[in-house]
Amino acid sequence: MYVQTQGAYVSKKGEVIEVFAPGRKELLAEARLNEISQLSLFGNIQVTTQALQAFCDAQIPVLYFSYG
Repeated sequence: MYVQTQGAYVSKKGEVIEVFAPGRKELLAEARLNEISQLSLFGNIQVTTQALQAFCDAQIPVLYFSYG
């Protein structure tokens, strides 16, 4: 999963990872945790503690990149 929208918000709801637009107004994407092989974040992206813990428990890499 690649997240590039600046100010986006990644959260966990059950076994589903959700990506919201800035301000949590619009759902941009969602995927089941077992369908994700890695999470790549480009720039200013927020990830909830619960989502980050789920990625760690499932041994799914979380990669942080600068936007440029």
